[in-house]
Amino acid sequence: MRYAFALPILLTCACVSNDVSMTIDHFAEISPANMCMTTAMTPILPFGTIDVAITQGYVASPVIGNGIVERSMTQNGAELDKILVQGFDVQIGATAAAAAALPSFFVSASTDAIPPATEGAVMATVIPQQMAAGLAPGGMVLRLRPVASHAGSTINGPWAVLPLDVCSNCLTRPASMCPNMGTPQVCFLGQDLVANCCTSAAGVTTCN
Repeated sequence: MRYAFALPILLTCACVSNDVSMTIDHFAEISPANMCMTTAMTPILPFGTIDVAITQGYVASPVIGNGIVERSMTQNGAELDKILVQGFDVQIGATAAAAAALPSFFVSASTDAIPPATEGAVMATVIPQQMAAGLAPGGMVLRLRPVASHAGSTINGPWAVLPLDVCSNCLTRPASMCPNMGTPQVCFLGQDLVANCCTSAAGVTTCN
């Protein structure tokens, strides 16, 4: 069954406070040209694309800014004002307003420490495969809110928006015969970049 926007898989986590000093400044492009790694200096991704025919879920890389003013270090040298990113609250809908009206769900990310007055890129699977495959083709809006720990408390920043283009079979080239596939063209199949595909003698199509 297909649906126009994703149903929540987990209700929003309980966070202590909103903190505008932690923000998603933009989204970084995940590309083989950058070894499928992202930093705060990686080119900006203005919008995302999900191909529901081959999606493995959608991985986003928000660039998070830590705007907390740095204080003095503790006696043991620990940084007081770094933030440890735990994950993201997620909403997705046909419009930003429609997404905001839905319950959010939480996705975890590898714990990344961002020192004060700096930015850091974090990667997380923000739309699981089953949910991504069930999206209806058309324009969608992804809303993310960072969740982190700071000074012993859990904080969350304001929401950020990434427009999405949802399509079917738009990110694959016509399949050639295997094994001549060439070099991998994508980091995560079914998102943002067109993949190379090949078809075996048995008729099995593989993409990279």
